[in-house]
Amino acid sequence: DRLISDRKPRITMGVSLAGNLIDLDVSADDLPADELSLVLGSYRRRRRYHRLKSGAFIDLADMDLADLDRIVSDLDISVSQLASGHIELPAYRAFYLDETLHDARRETSFKRYVDRFESIDPTRYRIPDALAGVLRPYQEEGFRWLSALADMEFGGILADEMGLGKTLQLMAFLLDRRDEARGIGPSLIVCPASLVYNWAAEFERFAPDLSVEPVAGSKQERMTARAKNGIDVYVTSYDLARIDAAEWSAKRLYCCTLDEAQYIKNHGTLTARAIKRLDARHRFALTGTPMENRLSEIWSIFDFVMPGFLGSYMRFKEKFELDIVGGDQDRARRLASLVGPFMLRRLKRDVLTDLPEKLESVVAVRMESKQRKLYDACEQKLREELTVQRKERKKNRELPPELRRPSVEVLAELTRLRQVCCDPRLAYEDYKGAGAKLDAICDLVESAANDGQKTLVFSQFTSFLDLIAQRLDASGILYFTITGSTPKRRRVALAETFNSDDTPAFLISLKAGGTGLNLTGASVVVHADPWWNAAAQNQATDRAHRIGQERAVNVYRVITEGTIEERIVRLQEQKSQLAETIMGAEGMSLANLTQDELLQLLEG
Repeated sequence: DRLISDRKPRITMGVSLAGNLIDLDVSADDLPADELSLVLGSYRRRRRYHRLKSGAFIDLADMDLADLDRIVSDLDISVSQLASGHIELPAYRAFYLDETLHDARRETSFKRYVDRFESIDPTRYRIPDALAGVLRPYQEEGFRWLSALADMEFGGILADEMGLGKTLQLMAFLLDRRDEARGIGPSLIVCPASLVYNWAAEFERFAPDLSVEPVAGSKQERMTARAKNGIDVYVTSYDLARIDAAEWSAKRLYCCTLDEAQYIKNHGTLTARAIKRLDARHRFALTGTPMENRLSEIWSIFDFVMPGFLGSYMRFKEKFELDIVGGDQDRARRLASLVGPFMLRRLKRDVLTDLPEKLESVVAVRMESKQRKLYDACEQKLREELTVQRKERKKNRELPPELRRPSVEVLAELTRLRQVCCDPRLAYEDYKGAGAKLDAICDLVESAANDGQKTLVFSQFTSFLDLIAQRLDASGILYFTITGSTPKRRRVALAETFNSDDTPAFLISLKAGGTGLNLTGASVVVHADPWWNAAAQNQATDRAHRIGQERAVNVYRVITEGTIEERIVRLQEQKSQLAETIMGAEGMSLANLTQDELLQLLEG
């Protein structure tokens, strides 16, 4: 055998644009194209040398194969494509290639295409007259970004932090495209049920020239709404979009936008599947938290806005998710390079320099001995049950440890434990006495009211809000309440009234009022119990800390000392690191905790 030490094939790549396709040419000096794919195979098997068909050997250490290996892997380029030396890729891969290829030859057509998106000419997209002087500079940038995506036939995720006005940016886009859309079809906004009428009210306020129709209520009412002529924008809820999937699929839509798009994070649900079948020329997603817990969530949203962009879920899991969850930072950066051009995220601290301060504090309360004894007994019972279940489930070797979730019974006991932290009466009706938190929360509300400030109180437990309401009644403090039973229209009306009258407090349940509402009349926010998902907690805070707020916002998290609540906060910080790597979000939820993580919560 002969080792050719003086032969160092140099890999060259060139990119050009042909219509809606990228042409990627790959060669390695005098190596045949089909030989290059075999060379890459040896490189991936970590071999030092590769034997050519001629029988000669080349030293792979002399070849720079890293870029080629990364591109072939990330873009799922097949062996046959590489062997041909001429690879065609979708146009949306241009931005990834431009960032990844360090020494590639870029033809003029390719460079112009990339520059057109990365350096959007402000004069190309004129702000609609109705919103001139209304949009802030970063919102104008968001409008132009959406417009550029649409012109290049891409979808995208507007992932601005809560409170930055994603609604306005989308309205500007729809208003600007009104005439074009009327020649194609209406647009559809799918949002949480609590926000349907809020969207309609925002259109009436900022874009009255657009004809907007909420699609809600009974089946007959929804049929009547969809049958109306001359509608520019329909607004419906996720549940109703699923129920009416056949009717919506029969319509040709100009633009379909998902608000709070994390609602389709579970790609296997009927709702996600139904929405992804809609026929729309343009697709956008609005969400401050595109990834709350798992990488599969960001895959699911991209599967809506740009079908096929991240491949099948199984391929995505194999290529990115498993390695990233395992701590592979390079994989995380590679995924960020892929999705970055199609996801726009700005944070309030970066773009709202004139927004008042947000001052965050932890209010620690201590249990009385009676409550402490009850808590300790409940915690010990839960710890023993969880330990038994973990031993049983470890016998099932078909499931990897990270997929061994606690049972429904354990989760119910965990909820009971958290209720005891708030007030034992939430879990035990015959309990005599109050919990330590009630005094602290009501003192905060009363102190703020005496200072002329309004307070939002958030809790996951409506029964805890009931106890707080009873205490406020006894103190003569007026308040509004929003829970899941509050009609959708009334929620918007209550928010508007609260912002304009003298009512000092607003009691709000997590699911009913944590998103969508504008409550800038308040300058104090109290979180009565720590939420598993830090991003959801921040969304709730942003009901007050958002555009329109003129006072500094004081945020108080009320935590019971020496309990699972303290440890929830610590685990939140650990769980947030993965999301920060991809797009700067935070997230954790109870349903996604492993048994080991739950034991950590109980053991401290």
